[in-house]
Amino acid sequence: MELNILFFFFFFFFTISNAVTQFSPTDNYLINCGSPITSFPSNNRFFITDTSKPGSLFLSAKSLSFPLINNNPSPHLSQLYHTARIFNKESFFTFGIKKKGTHLVRLHFYPFFDISNANFHVSSNGYLLLSKFNGLEFENGEKEPILKEYLINVDKGVVEIVFTPFNESSFGYVNAIEVFSAPDRLIADTAMVVGFNVSEKINGLRNQGLETVYRLNVGGPKVTPFNDTLWRTWIPDDGVLRMNETSMDIHFSGRIQYQEGGLSREIGPDNVYS
Repeated sequence: MELNILFFFFFFFFTISNAVTQFSPTDNYLINCGSPITSFPSNNRFFITDTSKPGSLFLSAKSLSFPLINNNPSPHLSQLYHTARIFNKESFFTFGIKKKGTHLVRLHFYPFFDISNANFHVSSNGYLLLSKFNGLEFENGEKEPILKEYLINVDKGVVEIVFTPFNESSFGYVNAIEVFSAPDRLIADTAMVVGFNVSEKINGLRNQGLETVYRLNVGGPKVTPFNDTLWRTWIPDDGVLRMNETSMDIHFSGRIQYQEGGLSREIGPDNVYS
């Protein structure tokens, strides 16, 4: 099953409501791959080592993979990218799920080693997330971590994430993994196709696999995970806006209020609505 890649442009309208509490997902797995210890990189989130669950390890076939540690990391680099796990053969992580439905899967990549033979696929619960991935884009310009984010429908009691090297001479890797249940209203089940002279609807989105391609804060500044209840990054639209002389930014300086049962900070933080 191939993953559907959709570009979502959310037009946020002000709503009136009571403030919501901090989001606490029912399922919440934060894994620092290859690390021998629990890490606390930022945002009040603890990332545990990928072999630290007694009696029920997340990682299968450990003999087919090995941890790698960056002995000279940049002081500005998150702890998540100080270690990695390397896969010589197909291996998978298994996470028990309490709440069926939409889950977010985030994969973190930052190769601090030779990746000339890196070439691998990543799949999860029947969805192909990455094909022949290697991270070679790091060779041009500044090295920056790559974050891949997906929303998958989970209809059984586990989420499996499978790393499969392309051939016998290649390998796969990952620095960190996040798997957590999404808020109930994060994704609408029906959406309109965005385009000129198009009025087509897409139905059944909650039963599909989706990849986040761009997350834009239209008319506003960059929003970091520290200021987002789902630990997301929203980038300004300056880099993708065309004919910006025909548009203008408008800001709201008041307090954002949310209507009970409607939009919430999990859909978009205050800095996006304002």
